[in-house]
Amino acid sequence: MTRKSFFLIIVAFLLFIVMAVNVSAGTTIAISKIIINSSVTPIMPGDSFSVSVEASSSDSEQMYYKFYYCPNYGTSDYETSEWVVVKDYSTAKTAAYSVPSSGNYIVVVRAVTDPANEPDALPIIGGLVSVGGDSGQVNIADFNSSATPSLKAGESVNFFLNASTPDNSQIYYKFYSCGNYGTYSYPTSTWEIMQEYSTANTCSHAFSNPGNYVVVARAVTDPANEPAALPIIGTNVAVGASESSSVNYKIVDTGQTKTYGNTSEISPPAAGQAFSGQDSQIQGNQPSYKNNGDGTITDLNTGLVWVQERGNRISWDDAVSGASSCRVGGYSDWRMPTIKELYSLIKFSGVNGPDNMVTTGFTPFIDTNYFGFVYGSGIGSERVIDCQDWSATAYVTTTMHNNATIFGVNFADGRIKGYPKYEPSSGETVGKLLYVRYVRGNPEYGKNSFQANSDSTVSDLATGLMWSKDDSRQGMNWADALAWVQAQNAANYLGHNDWRLPNAKELQSIVDYTRSPSTTNSPAIDINYFNSTAITNEAGQSDYPYIWTGTVLLDGGPSPSGVYISFGRAIGYVNGSWIDVHGAGSQKSDIMAGNPANYPNGRGPQGDAVRITNYVRLVRDI
Repeated sequence: MTRKSFFLIIVAFLLFIVMAVNVSAGTTIAISKIIINSSVTPIMPGDSFSVSVEASSSDSEQMYYKFYYCPNYGTSDYETSEWVVVKDYSTAKTAAYSVPSSGNYIVVVRAVTDPANEPDALPIIGGLVSVGGDSGQVNIADFNSSATPSLKAGESVNFFLNASTPDNSQIYYKFYSCGNYGTYSYPTSTWEIMQEYSTANTCSHAFSNPGNYVVVARAVTDPANEPAALPIIGTNVAVGASESSSVNYKIVDTGQTKTYGNTSEISPPAAGQAFSGQDSQIQGNQPSYKNNGDGTITDLNTGLVWVQERGNRISWDDAVSGASSCRVGGYSDWRMPTIKELYSLIKFSGVNGPDNMVTTGFTPFIDTNYFGFVYGSGIGSERVIDCQDWSATAYVTTTMHNNATIFGVNFADGRIKGYPKYEPSSGETVGKLLYVRYVRGNPEYGKNSFQANSDSTVSDLATGLMWSKDDSRQGMNWADALAWVQAQNAANYLGHNDWRLPNAKELQSIVDYTRSPSTTNSPAIDINYFNSTAITNEAGQSDYPYIWTGTVLLDGGPSPSGVYISFGRAIGYVNGSWIDVHGAGSQKSDIMAGNPANYPNGRGPQGDAVRITNYVRLVRDI
């Protein structure tokens, strides 16, 4: 989000100026105070006044501050006015301002730990300064917040606004807030009045849900006649999960940055247009890693620590037993990653090339700036995509022709599949060889904490996501799925208008790998909380649908295909019959539009069923 576009949004929504919160890349920044100080009142053109700020970060990193302003607030010229930088990023917490002419100015300060990498939820604080004002002008001197980087949902935070007028008129104060700052949902989010106009210049409030909030205070002498240049100032609150509902399962964004139609890349569609609302248009927790210099990599979002190098192919049994003897980085608590832990590393900036025997046109689905990766040899029968990683998660039933199956991630072609534990022709005597990457830290990662709500929604307190209890109850192609989400928002479905098509990682987070149609007669989802439409699959079995995501997989061409999660059997056509080839809970992709009848034997080497009309389950941020 650019600086100008941020403030255009602010003008469009109740003419406010805010400070926002950063809960990004593992760091939370809290700005607790802004002070606007002048030796004269009112401030006149050419007079000097100072702006100071207090901020801190959750990991006590060095803070950097940038000071700037924009003129013409409260007029039609504001939207096109240029922002003036008073002091660029430095460690100085105070800057001296002086403006040349009378008018209303918005003064703003940014506070970050890394000026080269500003987050989407940009931590800024600001307010109105009037120059050459009349005797009734409200002058805001400072705004304070008791919020700290460790603030949790349900805990009270206090706000204090100090304002005055030259003629000592009575001032009335109003406090309000808005969530979802820094997300796609922010422009349509609802403002909550925390305290209506009163003479109290303090407000105490407890935010019930974790997230990034903007908090704004107004100060006027006549609440019934608010001026065009509304005296307002804002500060931030970064609200973490409460101790009873910690967000220990932070979903890392897919890293997708381009937008697609049915057959090719397209320009980003505007809201309401076809293909609007896909993965790349919704910014989540952006991938962020730290090389620890000891052969380990820390994921700054999830708190998981990974072995950097890939090692050699080994059997699943050897991979499991080898974790206890791993001493990379001097640690002795390494473990096999679950499929949800392993999938947190996937990046859908990857590309599948046109020929599986050469790497030309391929881009890995993992960040190779941090993690070791090697393609298959492309020699003999080994394809370049034959380089999968084991997880610790076994399929609760079998795939193919009664093969014991382990889920894994293919960072060469961007999929979760169930892989045979043993070489199929060995009679379960020779283990299949895949790669393994051990993990440590955050043992709660991948564990859901569902809460059934009274409005047919389900909150996952572990991820901070809210889901529709029901799926769409009908299949549709990918473009229609995106349009269907927009229609639900227009109808304020289940009381919300900020639903979206989940990305691949969000949707995979609610898979229950202890369930399958064959073993529990259910989809691979917690049926205590979610309803799923039953279907009859290609083999004539009672089954459950594939569910679309907003993520696109570039497949051999490269051609875009829509990513789905299989909550029922992952059906494929092999040796003349339809069977479960990769397991309930796998992630693959489907053709976005067309007629499934044109693919009577599926597609790809395992004859993956082509359905095209897949189902939808809605998600939003809590």
